[in-house]
Amino acid sequence: MAEEISTEKKIKMAYIDVNYIVNQSKDIQELKNETAIKNKDLQIWLSKVNTEVMEKGTRQEQEQLVNQYNQEYAMKQANIRQDYNLKLQQIDAKITGIIAEEAKKLDYDFIFAKGTLLYGGEDITLKIAELVK
Repeated sequence: MAEEISTEKKIKMAYIDVNYIVNQSKDIQELKNETAIKNKDLQIWLSKVNTEVMEKGTRQEQEQLVNQYNQEYAMKQANIRQDYNLKLQQIDAKITGIIAEEAKKLDYDFIFAKGTLLYGGEDITLKIAELVK
């Protein structure tokens, strides 16, 4: 009786700690710093306009100015959030591309986020984190 030869490919899996990788990303750190500066500048602007409102003569003039500045503040906040979200999506796409490229290079069939894989797989977090920096 001839021995049967298996041609089935063994599935190769790995996992990564997404939080670690994100925290190691230079792009993410730059985005956080940039957003913090924008928020600080917004707070400085808010202090200036509060002073300007208090210097207005009548209560009606103050209310008009407050309404105007509230709209402007909301628009500035929305712009900061929109810019942050757009850049975050770009960084996410970049990191996802790095993970996919490395998975192909290392011949992995599946890469899971740490915590979704209950058993097995190789931890390639540090390899990916080095590439993301």
